[in-house]
Amino acid sequence: MPEKISFRIARMSAFFLLPLALLSHTGFPAHPKKTDPLPVYSLDIRSLGFKPASEKDFKRLDRELFRSGDIARLESDDFHVKLAFTSKETVAAYWTRGPGGELRSDEPLIMEAIFLDTSGGALKHRERWPVRKRQSSSEYADTEGRILPVNGGRFVVHAGRKLMLYSPDFTLLSDTKLESDSKGKDRWSIHVPPGGSRLFLRHEFKGGVRYSWLYVDTLAPIQPEVAPPPRQGLASETIVHPTATGYFLQRGSTLEPYPPTDGAKIFCDPTECRYMGFNALMLTGGQVLLASEHSIIVYARDGSPIWSRETSAKQPWSEVARSLDGRTYVVLMSAKRGEFDGIRLTEDPTLLIYDLASQQRKLEIQTPFDWDLTFDIAPDGSKLAVLQGTTVQVFKSDSH
Repeated sequence: MPEKISFRIARMSAFFLLPLALLSHTGFPAHPKKTDPLPVYSLDIRSLGFKPASEKDFKRLDRELFRSGDIARLESDDFHVKLAFTSKETVAAYWTRGPGGELRSDEPLIMEAIFLDTSGGALKHRERWPVRKRQSSSEYADTEGRILPVNGGRFVVHAGRKLMLYSPDFTLLSDTKLESDSKGKDRWSIHVPPGGSRLFLRHEFKGGVRYSWLYVDTLAPIQPEVAPPPRQGLASETIVHPTATGYFLQRGSTLEPYPPTDGAKIFCDPTECRYMGFNALMLTGGQVLLASEHSIIVYARDGSPIWSRETSAKQPWSEVARSLDGRTYVVLMSAKRGEFDGIRLTEDPTLLIYDLASQQRKLEIQTPFDWDLTFDIAPDGSKLAVLQGTTVQVFKSDSH
């Protein structure tokens, strides 16, 4: 899973999205449009045992939701299938269900992952982990039930309040428990800065927020502590973006580096940043990508803008993501009408891959909208995986 940020509208309830989910998962297998370039391969993960959600599942969950009246549980629902490149050669498709494969919101919960060869789609490995109920739908606040790549073809699994480091051949190398003295519903999230040579841990508890850096090899805290201190008025609303050498603090329409020598203060210029906010991706070489609702801007280390694109589309759905090495980024954009970077937008999302050094577009793909649509980019930016319905497709990013 690359660092990914989105202006996508969150799921409000299983009831409201039932028609979309049924079209996606029952009776009508979804297949991306025929485009040029063609994928390296396409694989329906139902052939490997994945069971799509059924009408019965959603009706049962709706009854439970309306019976309990607990709208907060929508923050915990984790029904979507996810994708994560663990290396250039391997991509994982994974999902969270009950012990019997049923859709459910409460524990016990199991995360299952199938690891696929990116050159032909062969199954390389299958693994299951017990997971805890998520405390937030935001992956910035909670990464329980997530797989994240790190350097050397390794990957970290956050499951069951534990962090587990795996080798490229799926051997468990190290693990550590995420423990707290507080008795509240703590939120833990792990973030991987460009390069993947260390980890940034965010721990939100009843009394505040604590940050720490971890060694990738051992998952142990790095000493001396170099994470944002609890002082400086860092509230839970303050967003901290780790970089290869430090971090940026996002407050209002400003990104401020720490230490100050790690980069320049960046202001999100578009007016909409003041009332709609923005998202940020940390790239290699101290460069930063800012994405607001209608614009995407890349800033150099000195804070000057070096690349930008805008769309005049009304209420576009957009997502941006980067590769692990921070040298490639992906833009997903869709809207009823409008353009982005010379491409006519439709309600079917367009995926665009850009090379940071040349600022050139490397790949363009359009795929039908789907409730379970997701994507991921290889750690070196060389491949793109797209999940649409139950079909995984892998593309080479240098195809045109």
